[in-house]
Amino acid sequence: MLTFPELETRLRECAELHEQDVAAAPDLNRRILARVAITPASKAARPTVKRDVLLSALVAATILALAIVITVGVRSHFVQPPAPVKQAPTPRAPAVPGSVVLINSIQLSSGQVGWLNAARTTPAGPSVVFKTTDGGRHWQQQLQWDGPGALQMLFQGDDGVVVGQGGVPLFHTTDGGGHWQRMSLPQIVQGEAAGTIYFRNSREGWLLAYTPETYTDGVCAPGGCPLLGVFQTTDGGQHWTQTAKLKPMEVFPGAHLQGPLRFLDALNGWLVGDSGSPGLPVVYATHDGGKSWRGVSLQSPQLGTDETAIIGEPPHFFSRDQGLLVVETTVLCQAGSCPSPQPTPRSFLYTTSDGGDHWSAPAELPPMGTFGFNRLFFLDAAHYWMVGGPNVASTVDGGRRWTVHRNVVPTGLFLNQPVFSSLSDGWVIATSAKAAVPNIGLYKTTDGGAHWVAVPTPSFDQVP
Repeated sequence: MLTFPELETRLRECAELHEQDVAAAPDLNRRILARVAITPASKAARPTVKRDVLLSALVAATILALAIVITVGVRSHFVQPPAPVKQAPTPRAPAVPGSVVLINSIQLSSGQVGWLNAARTTPAGPSVVFKTTDGGRHWQQQLQWDGPGALQMLFQGDDGVVVGQGGVPLFHTTDGGGHWQRMSLPQIVQGEAAGTIYFRNSREGWLLAYTPETYTDGVCAPGGCPLLGVFQTTDGGQHWTQTAKLKPMEVFPGAHLQGPLRFLDALNGWLVGDSGSPGLPVVYATHDGGKSWRGVSLQSPQLGTDETAIIGEPPHFFSRDQGLLVVETTVLCQAGSCPSPQPTPRSFLYTTSDGGDHWSAPAELPPMGTFGFNRLFFLDAAHYWMVGGPNVASTVDGGRRWTVHRNVVPTGLFLNQPVFSSLSDGWVIATSAKAAVPNIGLYKTTDGGAHWVAVPTPSFDQVP
């Protein structure tokens, strides 16, 4: 899925360009509310017929003016209502000026069956899950909610789960998305700050979240610090079991716990902690289901004075022993000032063969130019794909040798989030982030990434 740093940068660029290119929309909401505010709450006696006629004319003129404004607004900013299927179309609010639809994540079950999560770039969304069974030629809307896009979308056969930011909302399906049940987080964390959550499959998931229970020690003030609860579900979020209580200042010293989480199985998991300072982030590992954690020792890549390191995802493990980790570099801005020109982003690959107890030195990956996070996909221990700008690279030997296919999509598109269901079938998200209204679409390959063709994307015109 899109990470917060990438999404923030992309939205800022879109907003700045939109302000330059598109005139501001009329302040319709304010004027309507102002009219409501000055409308009398009760009827007063009218002293003369003349005043009554004048007031009636004024009200009629106001209604006519508002009708004209609303009609123009509908023609200019409202999407056309969908054709009635099960019910008549209902009035809908216009898209927020400057908002666009972003494809947040995709998943493939085969070359023909896949899911897509898209959302408008506003806090209220909406966010929608679509499904295709014919390789993207047709899409069916399956799920919709108010809010940002999904943090995780996972399907295994007919069983699936969609996880919102911080676990809210959380949906589960057992019939391929035909029907959905909304689940809840553990009651003890309801209303508390959102935690970090991960589902290993459609039923087994973990949540790390602060609880109302506090503790005091030499670090915490007299008011105490909240305990961190570790929770696990084995039925898609219908029931949660608290498996541990942690003192975060002791277990994760100096780290912010909003980083990504991943579990290989019921015992082995990893968490990325952000220290908030330049340099390599901290990776923590557990081998007892989250009851205890320890920091992972990694050799930092050689960083320039204008660079800092980012770990977008926890380690990927293909077995109990064999795994890998990707570290990326990005520009280091200090005190609101960024260097110019900015250094070219780089990526480094770490490998382990003993379950993460020891990691190799960083091996630099082929340069791919401008790129965002979540740009690698690992099908198995030997086959990976990497995208950057309009380019795609692939390896069949675990990253020792790479084949780079350049300019596989039209100029101006930036590729992100490659997803493969086999050695041949894959999809990728394409975005033209430098336009006032980004061109966001899908491309697919049937030859392992050498050639790509555009896939029709579902329309938000049918989304209420």
